[in-house]
Amino acid sequence: MQTLLQPEQSIEARELLNLSQAKETGVNRAYLSQFENGKRILKDAENDALINYYDEQGLDVDALRQKANQEEQKIPINPDLTPVYSINPYRIRDGIVISSHLANDTVEALMNEYHNLDSQIEQALEQPIVRGLFGLSRADTTEKAIQTLLDCYRQRHIKLVLQGRESEQPEKTVDDSDIKTVDEFINTNNMNAS
Repeated sequence: MQTLLQPEQSIEARELLNLSQAKETGVNRAYLSQFENGKRILKDAENDALINYYDEQGLDVDALRQKANQEEQKIPINPDLTPVYSINPYRIRDGIVISSHLANDTVEALMNEYHNLDSQIEQALEQPIVRGLFGLSRADTTEKAIQTLLDCYRQRHIKLVLQGRESEQPEKTVDDSDIKTVDEFINTNNMNAS
């Protein structure tokens, strides 16, 4: 992964290259606009695509970073304060704050599953609704909707694990009578399915 591109650097690069659209980079134009306005964090792949595109166009992205660093250094900093990065037990990946206690291979596996689920959810939401002889086929549509909700739940769980707010593997419930919450039901059914 390359270093992160800041919104100001993206705006300056776009203006220097006279770019009016982001289609050459493969980044959605609305996402790029929201990123430049500080309302969205780009995924690592989108960040890398922008940096690579700017490099291909001959723009020195490192010079933009140095310029930004020089401007930051003009702000007086109290030398007695402890730098945040030295006490912050987190790292950021695709805009998700990740707990530093997780091993890199665990983070990589969870991020891959997270992105695969993201693709599955997007595909599921774009599926046409099945219609039968008498109209909407509710059983088939409901089954697809439930699977999409389970995928969303799993994605949420992955995010909580990455943030260190939940354990990696939920405890397995042995008996149906032990299930007290929807969370336990979903976790039990997901584990039994795998």
